[in-house]
Amino acid sequence: MEQEITCHPMETWTDLNDTLMSLPIFSCKKCQQFLIPPIRFVAGTGRICGACTLPESQVAIHDSALEVILQTLSIPCPNSSKGCKAKLEYFSVSSHMSTCSNRNYRCPFRFVTDCMWEGGVSHISKHASMQHLDDVIRVDSGVFPLQVDISISNDTIKILQMESEQFIVHTKCNVSKSKLYYFLYYIGNIEKAQEFSYSIEQTANTGGDNCSLQHNSKYKILQDVNFKMDGDEDNALVVDLSLVKQLSRGPMVGTVLTIISKNNKCEELDEKLLSFFECPVCNNFMRPPIFQCLSGHSLCNRCRPKLGQCPSCRTGFGNTRNYALESMSNGIKFPCTYRDLGCNVVLSASDVNKHELECKVRPYNCPFMEINRCSWDGTYLGIITHLREQHADKCKFSNYAKVCAGFTYENNFADVYCMVVNGDIFRVCHKRDMGNHNTYWAVQYVGPRNEAKNYKCEIGLLDIRNDNRKLIRFDLCQDLTNFDSMFNQCIMLPSNVVSWFSNNGQVTYYCKINKISNTN
Repeated sequence: MEQEITCHPMETWTDLNDTLMSLPIFSCKKCQQFLIPPIRFVAGTGRICGACTLPESQVAIHDSALEVILQTLSIPCPNSSKGCKAKLEYFSVSSHMSTCSNRNYRCPFRFVTDCMWEGGVSHISKHASMQHLDDVIRVDSGVFPLQVDISISNDTIKILQMESEQFIVHTKCNVSKSKLYYFLYYIGNIEKAQEFSYSIEQTANTGGDNCSLQHNSKYKILQDVNFKMDGDEDNALVVDLSLVKQLSRGPMVGTVLTIISKNNKCEELDEKLLSFFECPVCNNFMRPPIFQCLSGHSLCNRCRPKLGQCPSCRTGFGNTRNYALESMSNGIKFPCTYRDLGCNVVLSASDVNKHELECKVRPYNCPFMEINRCSWDGTYLGIITHLREQHADKCKFSNYAKVCAGFTYENNFADVYCMVVNGDIFRVCHKRDMGNHNTYWAVQYVGPRNEAKNYKCEIGLLDIRNDNRKLIRFDLCQDLTNFDSMFNQCIMLPSNVVSWFSNNGQVTYYCKINKISNTN
């Protein structure tokens, strides 16, 4: 039965258009979605949209007559129920649907896993955090650390989260072509993608000197709809792999990917004003407290304790501070001390001090410095390479480590090793103190202080005589501290309890580290 359409005299063309578009005749009989072209008529079924597939044996007739009718109408975006207000010409619906910011997004990891998830842009972050947590990097500063394997041809996909923005980075190493490709895609509207640019810096520690290669992309950031494993190499930032291999002595090379907002005007620095805050000793910018000598020369709070007299006039120091300069500092923004290493953060004096404690590119000492006096220092991205080359016997590249340790009541015991879990580094310290008859395990995150709380550790004592008998303790990972204070808050068990699991002077335990999933 044909459906009748009643037009009231006062009804506008817009109202009539909307009434027509609500008719079921414009819905696909197979997927129940809008009939995007080409429209095909199948006997016994009805009209089928161009997105649906049909068996080769099924006869379909091109319904050009209905397409002509639809060309006279203003087509609302099929995602209008999700908030899209676009009105389209009929033959532009398909192209709009592929870029509509209110469309369903497919999981970026579908090319390397069997994940078939689809959902709105607001749900990508939750899905990735729950199902692909190890491949998500969140850094609000826009400075993202990556590790790239340059020993074999491979593809790596990561989701980068910066405040409310999300990106996909696809790293492609092609050994046969001796090329390293970086593709960056914005998840969202294509107009918003044009507000960002990015740069790549490869870092390594060679012979004690920190070296780096810097590359600025001359290409625009792509939109996520263009993401595919065989992306157009003309749209990639391309790096000469032979040059990178000269920089790195191991299979992994540290990479800093920096995303910069072109519209972020508040981040601009007043270099002329900042010149008044330059410390004459270290050349870093002075931030409160700012000290001065008896003659009035200023210097920073880091250099003041190291000096007995003013380097400018050789007079002594009192307890005088330069309150006028400190007051001026409240009205300007300072760059991170580590901007030469790739950090682009610009904040007020008080906030930049907090940031530098957590900065991803700040220099680090070797995690074994206090244990075996290793003098290495370098960027965070260089730590793993150093551990592979100098401390391989004390490193476990897994989130699970099974350890056999000596156990006697007569002697104290201490052992330290590192675990590298998907690019994150942890220092594990095991100590038995016979003075207070306790055994300790401390698991510390080597990196920014705000990251430790995102990881939990599990220590399990195993009875090798009885596989069903074990004792398990859980705790949050700690921030990195010195060796003397690392056991103040950690997993602790009385040594007589540990002795229940000992056998022939050995106790076997495992350490397991997991990232805490945010299910909220």
